[in-house]
Amino acid sequence: MKEQTYNIKKQKRILLLFLLAVISIIVVISGFIKIKGNEMLEDDVDNYLEEISLQTSYKINQRILFNQTTLSYIGDNLNLISNIDEAIDNLILDSPFKWIGFIDKNETLHVENQEDIDISSLPIIDDVRLNKKGVSRKLLKLDDEEGVLYVSPVLNNSRYTMIAGYVPVSKMKLLLNTDTFKGIGFSHIIDKEGNYILRSNNENALLKEDNLFKDIESNAEIRNGDNVEQFKDDIENEKKGNLTFLINGETRAMTYIPIPDSEWYLISIVPPDIQTAQLKSGINLAIILLSGTTL
Repeated sequence: MKEQTYNIKKQKRILLLFLLAVISIIVVISGFIKIKGNEMLEDDVDNYLEEISLQTSYKINQRILFNQTTLSYIGDNLNLISNIDEAIDNLILDSPFKWIGFIDKNETLHVENQEDIDISSLPIIDDVRLNKKGVSRKLLKLDDEEGVLYVSPVLNNSRYTMIAGYVPVSKMKLLLNTDTFKGIGFSHIIDKEGNYILRSNNENALLKEDNLFKDIESNAEIRNGDNVEQFKDDIENEKKGNLTFLINGETRAMTYIPIPDSEWYLISIVPPDIQTAQLKSGINLAIILLSGTTL
């Protein structure tokens, strides 16, 4: 009888030790999964933002090319079009251009029913002098509303060298449908100096200045070893990258990527907690399943 009782106690001790060993293994594995999972979260956010930035950049580039092609059609065929005014009026109806004019050899812009504009000091003059199509690097005030100026060469014309079209900000519908995570993520477009070409009015932006660089330097705290000067240097050298910052106590993950056929940058921003919440749920579920399967 004593031997039987001893064996039972021995078996219980062995079982208890076994369970403790299993629990220890689960704790170690669960901790490993959680640590590695959290390390992957930041990369996942960056990859996600880069993907949506590439998609949005492609859409914006298509719009830029469409506007340039629209102007090029008239510029290439100016000598063949019998009624220029009618052709321009029809083009404006089906495009974002508010007005279209012509640039002469003296670098003067002529627009119907408007005063002539000397463009020799505008940032886009380099494209004009090189006789190539382009879009202004920053917002210009050539009308009641700020906008951007597109230019394209005019072929074989004795009077004009370029055709130009003005698109006001209100018609630059480039940021439509770029909000992500049901409106929590959003995008901006800036020039190389950090000035906004288009800025999202998303309530989660939390940015107040007219310049993104100033906004981040004045109102944000850079995280994860990122650097504002590196961010500026990347923009200047047309590199893409990522930046994490804290603003008003909220973390933001940002991806910046150059927009082809322009000197603009697309800025995509999302609160990383929104993206990582889904992954954290998956990690926790994996831990629960591991525990349930083992026990």
